[in-house]
Amino acid sequence: MSIPSGLTKIGSQAFFGCSSLQDVTLPASLTEIGYQAFRDCDALTSIIFPDSLTKIGESAFSGCTGLTYISYGNGIDDIGGNAFGGCTGVKMIDLHRAIKIGEKYDNGSHENDSDLDLTHACIRDANEVKYYLRTVNQANSVKGNLEWGNNVAGGGNTTNTYYILTATDAVLDYTGQTITPKRAGYTFDKWEAVTVSQGSTTTKNVYTDANSWSLASPAVTVSPASANTYVGGSAVALTAKVSEPVHGFNYSYQWYSNTNNSNEGGTAIPKATSATYSPNIATTGTTYYYCVVTVKKGSDTASAITAVVPVTVAK
Repeated sequence: MSIPSGLTKIGSQAFFGCSSLQDVTLPASLTEIGYQAFRDCDALTSIIFPDSLTKIGESAFSGCTGLTYISYGNGIDDIGGNAFGGCTGVKMIDLHRAIKIGEKYDNGSHENDSDLDLTHACIRDANEVKYYLRTVNQANSVKGNLEWGNNVAGGGNTTNTYYILTATDAVLDYTGQTITPKRAGYTFDKWEAVTVSQGSTTTKNVYTDANSWSLASPAVTVSPASANTYVGGSAVALTAKVSEPVHGFNYSYQWYSNTNNSNEGGTAIPKATSATYSPNIATTGTTYYYCVVTVKKGSDTASAITAVVPVTVAK
């Protein structure tokens, strides 16, 4: 189900007890979800909050026992008590983009720097949850409090795993199975190790930083893709295209010619540095062309080579 765009608030108990509701897409205009708005929607499996959302009301999703995935946007700064009470089936809580949520879990002492919103975003009774958090301090606080039990660190819920992601870089691609973060234009190489000192010491805790990523080679195509025969003097245009260009990345082009049907060992064509190149159709025979496309972001570069385009000039 998709909530209509333009809607800013979902009212109290709007979908209370809708047991057939399996999925819901929230509009980018939404700013508030009211009291018990989705309570006892036990078939609901995942919820992704837009960046526009600032408030989730008390018990808004309580009793959603089928819920497995929760992802917060960067605008949230008010999460009501028991917002996810009884959601014991949750397996992934993504808080790393929620930059307005504090770093200290409120353990009942209500210290000045504690944040009830962080507390209400976590689910103490859900086991084997993957928490995606923003900083080591935040992970320390959440882990330490969730694992506290029987008056001892590590005496509570020690089944969870805590991943630390940067708020701007790593965007999680949730499939229900993977824990690998995604970042447009990059390849994920590795998790970095980090010590989260609170709670038990047996749970693996990891994070991403600049060394976790490498710039991905762009996916490129070229047209026309097949052999073509032309009469001398014809107008021919070869075009290299980046399939999924990433905003903010810089792409450059260099065309090559070759006497062999290969995109290796060719000769760089002077001034042929645009996405489109028009070869000189004068000499009879077949010349093979290809383009090297280079992407640059900051100091990182990567390149890809198009397929060969044979251009034949008839006698």
